Amino acid sequence: MTEELKTDQEKLSSALAITDKLRELTTFDKTVEECNAMVAMYMPLKVESVDDKEGLTAVHNARMTVKQTRVDIDNRRKELKRPLIDAGKYVETEAKKLIGILTPVEQHLQEQEDVVKREKERLEAEAKEKRDAILIERMKALLAVGAGNVLPTELAMWDDDFYAEQITAATDANNRKLEQEEKERKEREKEQQRLQAQKDEQDRIQKELDDKQAALDRQLAEIQAAKDRAAQERLANRSARLMNANVVMSTNLVESLSDTDFDAAISKAIEDRAIQAEEDRKAVEREKSEAAELARKDTEQRIAREAQEKLDREKAAAEKVARKEARRPWREKVAVIVEQIECIEVPKAGKGCGQMRLDVLVAIDGCVASIREVIKEEDE
Repeated sequence: MTEELKTDQEKLSSALAITDKLRELTTFDKTVEECNAMVAMYMPLKVESVDDKEGLTAVHNARMTVKQTRVDIDNRRKELKRPLIDAGKYVETEAKKLIGILTPVEQHLQEQEDVVKREKERLEAEAKEKRDAILIERMKALLAVGAGNVLPTELAMWDDDFYAEQITAATDANNRKLEQEEKERKEREKEQQRLQAQKDEQDRIQKELDDKQAALDRQLAEIQAAKDRAAQERLANRSARLMNANVVMSTNLVESLSDTDFDAAISKAIEDRAIQAEEDRKAVEREKSEAAELARKDTEQRIAREAQEKLDREKAAAEKVARKEARRPWREKVAVIVEQIECIEVPKAGKGCGQMRLDVLVAIDGCVASIREVIKEEDE
């Protein structure tokens, strides 16, 4: 054991020694300090404008220097990693060779273990299936005798003797319950027969009372029908008199008035209708007279308004013509100015002044357009 530990320690020390040696051999042409110096030197470089040729040249040369340095470092990295990559490939190849030898044996041994495992699982499944079937049958038996409050987990813990005691006790209790229920059913049936006989007697007595009440109701209905016929004849007679006299009166009032009051009401209604007709005729005459007077005034006002509007339009047209004639000399002078502005020849721009010349041409066109718009507005 001591020899094995010593060997492992030696292996670890050897691996660490190899790592340290690799670190010593891992050297680059540039150091971190030199790279930082390049950053400090080249990062402030900028191109001020499109015409800054010196700045562009300096930036290009600096970029090429930085790029070449980066490429050299990357090539050195590939050079240093190549032996490590080759060694890694060798390790992978040897490991796969050894694993390939051991894998069939491991699979064979695993298959042997799986045979025993599957057989145990099959036996356990058969035992569980038998237990579940017994549990279901016992649960059905308990439910049949009214002992269904036992949980399946609790029932699974009962042995055969305890289950026999419980099913016997439950069966006896269920039989006693059924006997009691049968006794109660017979008593309920007897009580229902007694109540039905009592109800039949009450129905017979009620029918006799209903027949007597129906006969009394028919007598009262005949008396009321005679009264209603007399009242209807009286109402029909009064309704005919109201129609002949062209008088409107509510049914309740017609039925409630005595004959004397009814006659007086008809006479009063006829007299009131004649008075109202005369007042309506006079009102119509007044409305016609007022409407004719209002129409006359509206016609006079409309004619006067149309005449005034015509005079205003003629006056406005004459004033517009006078203003246009008065501004004619001014417009002619402005037109000459516009022609002179349009004839202005802008000199060709030198280097870097192309945009300025374009801005001057745009300003001249805008000025001419603005003056023409002012002249157009004045003409309108």
